[in-house]
Amino acid sequence: MNPNLKRQIILALSLTCCLNSTLGQPVDFESQIKPLLSDRCFTCHGPDEKTRKADLRLYSQEGAMAKLDDNLAVIMPGKPEASELYNRLITKDADELMPPPESNLALSDKEKELIRRWIVEGAEWKEHWAFASVNKPTLPKPIQSNWPKNEIDHFTLAKMESALFVPSKLTFSENLRCLNLPLLVGVVSQKRSLSSTCFVIAGQRIHS
Repeated sequence: MNPNLKRQIILALSLTCCLNSTLGQPVDFESQIKPLLSDRCFTCHGPDEKTRKADLRLYSQEGAMAKLDDNLAVIMPGKPEASELYNRLITKDADELMPPPESNLALSDKEKELIRRWIVEGAEWKEHWAFASVNKPTLPKPIQSNWPKNEIDHFTLAKMESALFVPSKLTFSENLRCLNLPLLVGVVSQKRSLSSTCFVIAGQRIHS
């Protein structure tokens, strides 16, 4: 991969992490966790059987959530202290540390914290949207139930209300008249209303 492109991708993921942390949003597996696993862990624990070590398959949910001895799992949802993956990321023992120091694939403290948060939040594993079945989402129920005019409005208003925003009042349609014309020349007079504005269209005078 082009080094500049790789740096841009890492920067974008870091910004996403910071924004989600600031806004208190859940960690997203597909955009935040999976890229870390792919970049730092798949070399030894990915889909390539020739390079896979310890028969650990971090590319699949079944392998990543596999049970181990001593009441541990590779990843135990809700319990980072019982997740061997996280324990290997934070250990001070160089022989146990993952990724190995010689691989030059270390995770930053922020990336380790991101994985810890993801595990604490339940380690939700999502397949890529292209392989996931399409399910119709449940419409949210905003407080101002009479404001939405369609299904999208329900999601828009619910998001606004969660951010303590109040939608603007509806305006009259004549104040927002839109003309779909191939060529528009001229400036709307400040002293005349839109309902009586005169435009010059392709050399012809037209009244709206």
